[in-house]
Amino acid sequence: MSTIEFDVAGLSCGGCVNRVRTALQGVAGVQEVVVSEDRTHVTVVGEALERAVLAQMVRDTGYQVVEANHISLQGM
Repeated sequence: MSTIEFDVAGLSCGGCVNRVRTALQGVAGVQEVVVSEDRTHVTVVGEALERAVLAQMVRDTGYQVVEANHISLQGM
């Protein structure tokens, strides 16, 4: 299981959050997507995740990935 976290700019409403969450949940291997209460931080949990793929999905929905915070591999 891996966790990828990054900051996202432009999530100004619940609809924005839902668009990003739905897009990320459609990526193979994603098991959970959590958006912070202040709508600035996204955490994705799953198997065989690729940060570049997730970040591109966010960009494709019209939002900007600001920076990568960390990648955590659990169970290794």
